[in-house]
Amino acid sequence: MESEHLALVGTDVGAENSFDVEKYVRRSRKVDISDLDLSRTADYPLTADEIRCLTYMMDIEGHTVVYLKSILNTCAIRDPQTTAFLSCWAYEEFFHSYTLRQFLEASGVAVSANRVVEVQEQGSWRVWIEQMVASLICQMSNHFHAVYLT
Repeated sequence: MESEHLALVGTDVGAENSFDVEKYVRRSRKVDISDLDLSRTADYPLTADEIRCLTYMMDIEGHTVVYLKSILNTCAIRDPQTTAFLSCWAYEEFFHSYTLRQFLEASGVAVSANRVVEVQEQGSWRVWIEQMVASLICQMSNHFHAVYLT
């Protein structure tokens, strides 16, 4: 899926590209962990480094909605394929974060109920700068540069 995400980077708004957004929208799903028994996580204790890494990944995935807001405040909103992709992308990324949170909590790691807000407050100046740069790029050209997609 990563190569499909990258296919949108640097495309002209409204231009044809090789990414099949219709196929992506049809296949978009949340993470399904119904086959995992999270009650067994205690059988496999996490190291401090693993907790730090999983928490970081949870934060990155959970922050996608902020990226989405920033991107949709640019010229990207003019392209219906881009907005369709971004809608599904944000949905999927939310559930990646949610699933990592479930796993961490099942492993005995306390996750603040306000974690998303706490992370946003730590990075607010950077997000503001990225929004300004993206807006300037849109004003200077008819290109959408996805600097946020992961």
